[in-house]
Amino acid sequence: MARTADRLPHPETLWSFASAKAAVAAGMGSFWPEGRRIAEDGSLVLEDGGGNWCRLVRVEGGRFLLVGWDRSGETTNPYRTPTNLFADAPSWLPWEWIGRAEERRALGFAYWWDGREWARSDYPGDVEEDGVGYHTGPYRDAASATEGIGALLEDGHLAELEEWEDAGQEEFDAFRARVGELMEAVGHRAVTGADLGFLSDIPFDADAAMSVLRRAGVAAGTSPEAVPVPAGTEVPAERLRVRRLSDREWCLLVEPVMRACRERERPAPPETGPLRELSDALRALAADHGGAVTYTVSMGEWSASPSLTAADGSWLDVPPGLPDFTLRRAEAHPEHGRWFFLRVRATPEAVEVDRAYDHWPEWAGERFAIGGGVPVGDVAAEMERRDPRWRPDWVWLLDEEVVYDPPADPFARPER
Repeated sequence: MARTADRLPHPETLWSFASAKAAVAAGMGSFWPEGRRIAEDGSLVLEDGGGNWCRLVRVEGGRFLLVGWDRSGETTNPYRTPTNLFADAPSWLPWEWIGRAEERRALGFAYWWDGREWARSDYPGDVEEDGVGYHTGPYRDAASATEGIGALLEDGHLAELEEWEDAGQEEFDAFRARVGELMEAVGHRAVTGADLGFLSDIPFDADAAMSVLRRAGVAAGTSPEAVPVPAGTEVPAERLRVRRLSDREWCLLVEPVMRACRERERPAPPETGPLRELSDALRALAADHGGAVTYTVSMGEWSASPSLTAADGSWLDVPPGLPDFTLRRAEAHPEHGRWFFLRVRATPEAVEVDRAYDHWPEWAGERFAIGGGVPVGDVAAEMERRDPRWRPDWVWLLDEEVVYDPPADPFARPER
């Protein structure tokens, strides 16, 4: 059952003051103008440069949709019960637009305005925060917008101007009062060029700002240029499916099967420059640490977990700059794929190299790249590149269908 969301401002209020933030960013030029804008599809985009974002879009019939993601949110936490943001969604949501938004990045919240009130899908009991308040709170009224936009202007430019270096509180209060007057005009959708005149003493492109305000329908005598996106007619069946495994649970499901798998025989990769570089570095370390060292690394697409031990088994600091990722790429085979685990045992005279492509060997330790369990996304990306004839039998566990219908026994592939 959908939950009413009374804490959000009216969508037209949110649209007006958030558009003002985008307009000010455009006027400031280099200060994240692309992060705050009206997109080509007519949606209002707000990004903070740190990964947090939201998009507000008009939907035909006087309705709105607000989606986004914030690092404080718990709906996408891989350690929590999966959250279906659209489990209780109405049929009129713009499903094609939502699909395109999801192609860009994952959603952490979704709220819809039906013409009377905001609502969202119900969350699992362990989710207390989705982050939407951080994106809507600064635009709930003129006072909130004055605070945020005034700070943006001051931090972005005023503090850099010589005449403000010795400014007292009165000057800053007077400037913030002018920002407040501008926000009052924004709230009435009656902004004119004169309302931006107080910014003429600082580097500010008033024409660029007014262009955004006109597109948003916040300038005097204008209405929003954006054509509302088409409403949907039916909730897609896949949106109603209940995901039963979190990302963390999926990773842990795959782990024992990958550990138990047998490695297929492969010819050793030809020697490469990165391998010679790594071997030379480890032979030198062996000479300094009892005559032998063992270097082990497990790798995903973007992360690695290396370790180094001396002849007596003691742990050593891993020196920076070892060619882990370079070596893995250099040894990639178009059919056999890339290894996930590498062990190099070195003495001052020689090195011995072990690689694992299909299974998680005992010598690899307890960590696969960064995190616990098998990094399913990284492993799936590798298996997609690899020739099907060289994929292990357990590769079916990487299918997204598994999170909706997990097997009772991951070692036995069910009949589907």
